[in-house]
Amino acid sequence: MRILKDIRDSEIFFGAIFLLSVIIFSFTVSGAVNDFNSRNRAVSVKGLSEKIVEADLALWPISSTATSNSLIEIHAKISEDQAAIKNFLIEQGFKENEITTKQPTIQDRQANVYYENNSNQLRYIADIGLLVKTNKVALVKKAMQKSADLISKNISLGNSSAEYIFSKLNDVKPEMIEEATKQARIAAKKFAQDSGSRIKGIKHADQGLFTMEPIHYYNPEIIKIRVVTNIDYYIK
Repeated sequence: MRILKDIRDSEIFFGAIFLLSVIIFSFTVSGAVNDFNSRNRAVSVKGLSEKIVEADLALWPISSTATSNSLIEIHAKISEDQAAIKNFLIEQGFKENEITTKQPTIQDRQANVYYENNSNQLRYIADIGLLVKTNKVALVKKAMQKSADLISKNISLGNSSAEYIFSKLNDVKPEMIEEATKQARIAAKKFAQDSGSRIKGIKHADQGLFTMEPIHYYNPEIIKIRVVTNIDYYIK
């Protein structure tokens, strides 16, 4: 009987030791988890920066078409129209090195299997194109308004519009990123204050993409640059 009693006492003793170990381990793990969660609390915020700029480069493609039943005549018409368009541009104030002439293309309608011999369409049709590339943005807008004058010279103009570009994006990037980051930090501080916390440092940051678009259809040369940064801040 004494042996059984000793065995029971040993079981109780080791059971108590085991239970105490489990309790200590639980508190240790709980403390470690709480400390880990505290060190990894974070808030995600966005920062915005916008800037209005004027385009410093314009690309203006000009297209026209010519038709004839004679290859000789259509070649002459191409040269005539190219010269007329180029002269018009020079008269407006553009320089020759700002004007590029595109290689014309000639289509033979009779080569089309659906062409009808009794059609009233002329056999040959040519696509003529020139490109103005210049930093004279205001002059492009002014010349475009006068381009209808070419119609009086029997030139069939196609629909075309100029593309306005701001080429100095790299010059404004640093200040815009700085501004967006500042706005993101202000938002993070506000969140931390409202939650009774404070921000520590950056956990992750994404600069975001810069976008450029005209502010209005009628003022395509006025461009809005926009960037949104995404930043995760540690808080405690």
